[in-house]
Amino acid sequence: MSDPSLRTDRVRVAAFLKRKEGISKEEFTRRWLLHAELFKSTEMSKVVLKYEQMHVNDETNALLKGMGALTCDWDGIAIVEGASFETILSILSSGEYLKVLVPDDEGYLDRAKTTVVPLNFGTFIDV
Repeated sequence: MSDPSLRTDRVRVAAFLKRKEGISKEEFTRRWLLHAELFKSTEMSKVVLKYEQMHVNDETNALLKGMGALTCDWDGIAIVEGASFETILSILSSGEYLKVLVPDDEGYLDRAKTTVVPLNFGTFIDV
């Protein structure tokens, strides 16, 4: 058995998202799912190896909180996977991102409360 290691061929960036004040959870979910389709239609999506959305399950979050677990206040987490951090960050500085995605984000997302985390990662079980 070899020593466990982190991948060197790709990286991920996670964004912890909070919906805009006044937007219901249902509307946030609907708008964010549509945002994924908008992103897929752009040129910049071609440098992304994987884009995933994780929507917080409020019922289970409340159950965990009731059990004494420290839970999150996020509405969702986006994961973008690319060949390098430079590749992923190039999306955020592209004119297409600023012109197409940012205005869409501003309709449902509280961008000031979004937290972004660059991640090196290892996959140890993938069924």
